[in-house]
Amino acid sequence: MSVRNIVLATALGSVLAFGLTTITVDTASAGEVKGKVTKTEREGRIVTIGSTKVKISGSRTEVTIGGKEVDREEIKVGMSCTAMVAPRKGKDEAKTVKC
Repeated sequence: MSVRNIVLATALGSVLAFGLTTITVDTASAGEVKGKVTKTEREGRIVTIGSTKVKISGSRTEVTIGGKEVDREEIKVGMSCTAMVAPRKGKDEAKTVKC
């Protein structure tokens, strides 16, 4: 489940529980995804961490392995990684990936 969907579900639950009529949802708030890389696609453009698919930009995402900046195609299945993600054009795109 994406960070955006979790935020929206939480907001909807608040509306139902408290009878609120106005909700402000910040869709640009970042979330953290931690876990092992279970799948990589398209030369590292899409990486699945745990069960969350994360898009990795070649220009907007900072990728590091062991503290050293690397290209996204260096991410391999089995690595333990932490990604800071934010919604971008309907998908979760990583701002940083640290493995």
